[in-house]
Amino acid sequence: MHRITLSRLRNLSRSKLFLMVAIFYCAVVIGSPSVCIAQDYGEISGIVRDSARAPIEAVRITIINQATRSEVISYTSKDGFYRATALAPQYYTLEASRSGFQSTVRRDLVRRSN
Repeated sequence: MHRITLSRLRNLSRSKLFLMVAIFYCAVVIGSPSVCIAQDYGEISGIVRDSARAPIEAVRITIINQATRSEVISYTSKDGFYRATALAPQYYTLEASRSGFQSTVRRDLVRRSN
């Protein structure tokens, strides 16, 4: 492997120098452990239904990470379906609420590692 010295850098054209800096930057950023470590994220999803088993649209779903207290908010579709993605393995609390309906809270939902 060749060493890059200051005198060699002075003799390089601007385009070659830019390319070398870009390659170095990419190697540092892409090669950084935080980028290269595989992340295990998943989702919590479901369907909200009323007592007659009909789906309920526009229910606010709040999913709270019990360790960090961070929240993800989703709303149900016309089919009552909701999905929250990019959730780390952790314990979560799910709160479902909509005007005209009784709110529901489910604690200790587990998003397990794959």
